[in-house]
Amino acid sequence: MDDEISNVIAWRQPAALDLRLLMATSKCVTNLERAGDEAWKIATRSRKTDEACAATAMQIAELRNSGEMALT
Repeated sequence: MDDEISNVIAWRQPAALDLRLLMATSKCVTNLERAGDEAWKIATRSRKTDEACAATAMQIAELRNSGEMALT
């Protein structure tokens, strides 16, 4: 996505309004990628806990906290 944004900037020379939109889109892509990485970590950890069938109260509380942080 960043490469495409760079191409638009280089080839089309957008006006100020369009340039602001492109920069905002670039920042959104970065934030979405970060959120996806965190969701992957939470899902992986949840799967490991489920497979072990040994979820202690501490692990469950930790997973709940992770989920709440992901929501915020």
